[in-house]
Amino acid sequence: MYIWVILATFMVAIYSFNLSVREDMKDIYATAKIEPTVTKLIAQHEAAERYADANLKVEDGVRTVSYVPGELTYEDVKAFMPYGFKDYMTDGTYRSIIYCLDKDDKTASELPVGCNSGNPVSCCGNDRAQVYLISFGCVPQKFRNPYTKELSTDFLKVLRTSSNYGLNIGYTAYLSDEEKASKDNNFDSDMGIKTKVFDVISVPNYIIKEKQFNSTVSFSEYCGDLRTGEEGELNENSCNACLAYMTRLSN
Repeated sequence: MYIWVILATFMVAIYSFNLSVREDMKDIYATAKIEPTVTKLIAQHEAAERYADANLKVEDGVRTVSYVPGELTYEDVKAFMPYGFKDYMTDGTYRSIIYCLDKDDKTASELPVGCNSGNPVSCCGNDRAQVYLISFGCVPQKFRNPYTKELSTDFLKVLRTSSNYGLNIGYTAYLSDEEKASKDNNFDSDMGIKTKVFDVISVPNYIIKEKQFNSTVSFSEYCGDLRTGEEGELNENSCNACLAYMTRLSN
């Protein structure tokens, strides 16, 4: 009996050499490498959303916002992170920043009246404030073309086809003239987040162009207009290609 088991195992092993390789094997390997990179950012961003929700109170019709604009820390969000997720904020791998902008400014270029570094508490609880949360980080070099610095086709494919990602996550890119003229460019801005569902989510102009007080670094310095020097070279810690997740928060 033992001999027959050995013989059957040997025959199966020989037969397996005649099986064709799965056509989607390359995609399976790429997905296994890329999805953890994206999932880390999603977990952090959604924890930051829960932090903001926990710091918004409405009692007897009175709304109290106890968070301020600026960069969140791991201490802020760790109670809202899924069990077992590591800290990718302290080392700067991913950052999450709250911006409170003037909701009456159609280009989202200005802060609400009275909002400044000397009085940050007045920013997000302001009746004229619209709150945005944006989380971002560099796409790792291994998922970028070493010569053009563009995102690899594998990375783009996984980002666009995976069912695990939300609607507001994607990669940052400056917009073409056609995209700038689109009705989806809500803020008449030059940059957007290209996602799996929508061609582009426009990023508020203030976030693209200005430094955010209360933050060690801003989106503008990392991914936006302030990421390059006078000669066009990238500043330290800035990115050619950013992974970003942006949502508008209830306030």
